[in-house]
Amino acid sequence: MKKFFAAAVALIMLFALCVPAFAGTAIDALTDANAKEIATAVAQQLDQSATANFSQQNYRDQFVDAAAAAITAANYDTAEKRNAAIDNAVAALQADYPDRQLTEENAQLFKDALLPKIEKAYEESQLGIKPFDPSEVVENVADGFSDGDLDALFDTMRNTINDLSDRLTGAFNTVTGGSSSSGDSGSSSTDQPEFGGSDATGDTAIFAVIGVAAVAGAALVLTRKKAK
Repeated sequence: MKKFFAAAVALIMLFALCVPAFAGTAIDALTDANAKEIATAVAQQLDQSATANFSQQNYRDQFVDAAAAAITAANYDTAEKRNAAIDNAVAALQADYPDRQLTEENAQLFKDALLPKIEKAYEESQLGIKPFDPSEVVENVADGFSDGDLDALFDTMRNTINDLSDRLTGAFNTVTGGSSSSGDSGSSSTDQPEFGGSDATGDTAIFAVIGVAAVAGAALVLTRKKAK
């Protein structure tokens, strides 16, 4: 008989320990899958401590973190889904845990903290794509450059632009039939084209224009960064 009672008590105690693992009836009845995963995650936190409640911020923070970690972020793709899920979850938690001080005021504090976390989780779930911010280009393009580095870079760019300008002038003279001979009478330039290539053509002019534009654009961006 003693063994029977001992076994019965052990079973009762085991069942009592398992009770907190089951969600309440209101949470079980949720048909909104998003709301159910939020409410279930919070319920698990509540079941782990008999003193956990919504009136204390440290507990609310734990509830928010648990809910944000448990959600399937891709399912919260609209503001309507996010708001409805949180509202339905809170209503179920209020019904199943009436003793945890989930008043309207505390519920609003919980919602205000959870909503931005769910929004962020959804954005991060979208293949890591974030909205393009043009200001970040100016901020990051010269990141790590000192004033001395930028001064040297500007000098190099200035020399490059001057060199390209000279080439551009020579190219246009060739295309339009201009002369590149010296002022001495009877003498003409017999210099061979640089790099052993053929005489400059219109293609050279086009590439020169592109080069000048690219270098000038880079100098403008870095100048703006330095001015800040």
